Amino acid sequence: GGGVFVSVDEILEMALEGANSSFNDNKGIGRAIRLIAVTGGFVLVVIAALTVVSVIGRYTIGEPIIGDYEIVEFGVSIAVFAFFPYTHATNNNIVASFFTTGLPKKVNTVIDAVQNIIFLGIVCLLAYTAFLGGIDKFNNNEISMFLSMRIWWLHAFGVAGLTVLGWVTLWKIIKWREV
Repeated sequence: GGGVFVSVDEILEMALEGANSSFNDNKGIGRAIRLIAVTGGFVLVVIAALTVVSVIGRYTIGEPIIGDYEIVEFGVSIAVFAFFPYTHATNNNIVASFFTTGLPKKVNTVIDAVQNIIFLGIVCLLAYTAFLGGIDKFNNNEISMFLSMRIWWLHAFGVAGLTVLGWVTLWKIIKWREV
């Protein structure tokens, strides 16, 4: 602390502040999901800077960064999949709790457990289809329009993010009385 730059541990501690979950440790899966989320945040900062530079270039010298839309699309995809496990682990997903706010805590705990079981099935299905999509993109050598980048690796990020999200969800199911 004190300087302009902060360490990874300081960033992870900041991500830990206010987190409401059983993943509050600074080791193991708790540390891993925070590190993944912080990495996603850095990706978004880079994308924002790239967008600013591209817009300035477009309107001042008539030259945007070639493929800026593709880079933003790729980066946002990576960031979203990096954020999913953290937001689910810390119970910071968007929730429609209008009907359950007045219910007893035990009832809400059971509802959350059932929701996590259903959610795990959906996450597994999404990971499976993202995997198949990545294989398809790889086999067909599909590339992006402007940068000619291979697209399959985006599916790999998606599958990785969904896999971590699946582990987090499974952990919440196993520890459903504590979470």
